[in-house]
Amino acid sequence: MLHRATLRPRTSLALARTLATKAGTVKAFEADQKALVEAYEACSSTEEFFKLKHSKLAPLSKKLEELDSTMGWTYSRVLCNPAGPPKVVAVTGAGTDMGAEALYRIAAGEMLGGSTPVTLQVSGADPAVLKDLQDCAFPCLAGVTAAASPAAAVKGAAMAILLEGDFVSVGSSVGAQALVAVKGMANASAVAAKAPKTATVTGITRTLQASAEEQIADKVGCPAAAVSKVVVWGDSAIDVSSATVEGKWAVEVLQGWAPEATEPSAAVGADAIVSHMKDLALGSNGEWTSMGVEADGSYGLGSGFFYSVPVTCSGGGPVLRVGGIPITAELASAMEAQRVALSK
Repeated sequence: MLHRATLRPRTSLALARTLATKAGTVKAFEADQKALVEAYEACSSTEEFFKLKHSKLAPLSKKLEELDSTMGWTYSRVLCNPAGPPKVVAVTGAGTDMGAEALYRIAAGEMLGGSTPVTLQVSGADPAVLKDLQDCAFPCLAGVTAAASPAAAVKGAAMAILLEGDFVSVGSSVGAQALVAVKGMANASAVAAKAPKTATVTGITRTLQASAEEQIADKVGCPAAAVSKVVVWGDSAIDVSSATVEGKWAVEVLQGWAPEATEPSAAVGADAIVSHMKDLALGSNGEWTSMGVEADGSYGLGSGFFYSVPVTCSGGGPVLRVGGIPITAELASAMEAQRVALSK
């Protein structure tokens, strides 16, 4: 995957030592972030804020440029104002790079919003990460429990992100109304086979979608947010035939070039995993996203296994498959290959 080199301001030795932990980063930038947020809230328009940002607030803005781009969730932490009982969120495979990064984003309110407190039940996490998580003093983090096993982590959880574990036994621990996101289509099938039929089990392919969006953005020279409607079919077939780049058809912009089905960096992957569950829980506002669902005969794919397709989410579980997508002979062949592999 291609990455554009970015020049960052030099960081002082003292600050570099502080930033060795995420909690250190939070404390180093918290006061300045709060000042910037307060200035934004005091402005009558976005235009007024940007004028201030490049004039009166310029020194503050320059200092905040030292904040690593992967730490954007720290702004969500500053904006948190939790109320009500916490939601229990399970994360298995919390010791993986993506899993560990996801914990910070969930605790910061990136998944359920700054008004919803969460209790994390995790398995496989590094104790140092859990300590750092507590040291960050997230307003939305009501508590963290290190479970003895993935199945124990999932028990009683309203939402579960499953990245590792014995997926059959984990499926038996899923709650009746739980929202579940599982890495891998075969793993999602294993969980769904044992989970209550009233639970919503989905497969995660959003990480591959995010990686493809990043690759396209790097190729074109635009922000990844300007790329939309990239689809992951099956387990790993990337489709850009419906995608747009800065409002233009991707197939015209890319002229035959295509992104590879590779996993992104830990930070981008964590953002994708959290976004998957956010869409499932709160809705996708009509936006397409790739998500593994149980095949039901749509797109001529058969049934009885999990397969990633483009969906929209209404929130609280139900997903709607996107219809009317033109399927070329080349795409049909790739989709069929995925169907054969996943239906075995």
